[in-house]
Amino acid sequence: MGTTVEWLSGEMPEVRFTVSAKEDMDLIIDNGGTDEIGWLGMVRRVGYHYEVYRILLPKQEVHSATTEITPLGLAELTGELLQEGMAPAEISNLRLWGHSHVNMGVSPSGQDNAQMKMFTNGIERGPNPFFIRVVSNKKKEMHVSIFQYDLGIALIDAPWELVSDRTAGRDEFWKDKITAKVSRLSYSYPAYQGRPTEGYEDYYDCDGYGYRGYANYRPEQGNSGYLKKGFDSTDTRKMDATPNLFPVTVISDNTKSGPWDKAKEFISGKRSRKKYKFSAR
Repeated sequence: MGTTVEWLSGEMPEVRFTVSAKEDMDLIIDNGGTDEIGWLGMVRRVGYHYEVYRILLPKQEVHSATTEITPLGLAELTGELLQEGMAPAEISNLRLWGHSHVNMGVSPSGQDNAQMKMFTNGIERGPNPFFIRVVSNKKKEMHVSIFQYDLGIALIDAPWELVSDRTAGRDEFWKDKITAKVSRLSYSYPAYQGRPTEGYEDYYDCDGYGYRGYANYRPEQGNSGYLKKGFDSTDTRKMDATPNLFPVTVISDNTKSGPWDKAKEFISGKRSRKKYKFSAR
């Protein structure tokens, strides 16, 4: 029987890049021109997996076929992190080295393996005995390896994925901003009060004829409820109750003069923009 490896956790270890960390790596490669360029990263171990959450750029010397980060460059970067106020325990999370192969493939080279020895010398005795190597290019291809020095094994071309780096504090920050600066647009309409405001009293009065020239409206009489002023409900002179403005039709009218003449004079004098037709039947 051959030797087999079984993952006791039930799943293979993988490297998880936060979205911002992956974007930073891509930006370094895109702006690195035609030379190889390297970077370092902060990694925390989460169960059996490794999460890359920050990318850093140390001083280095580059060429179209190589990039070299010296121990002096590492020392200067460590000093910068201390000046930021980062605790030494977190600085020990500096457990990723990545670099670009520009437009070439992403398989590690012999130089890449030699560079790894400088980064990992004595790491097995430290608090985080692992290291992540990343090789990428402008095509966004990526080769990832996990070196587990405490176990003495390396997982070459390891699986990786992107994870959100959204935090609860970030959620609350934007919720507060939205509450403070965003309001819902609303519309309001004036309630209809039965007649317009000041200035239209003469139109509604119509020299004593009530709303639109009609007398008291009696809804219980249906369309016969619009009566001329001065007549009771038994009067035969009734008006058509269509909804258009003053659609007056006199069913029977033997009176040739009187209040109706006043109404017609009012309409012709003050409502000349509309034409009204009176007809006798």
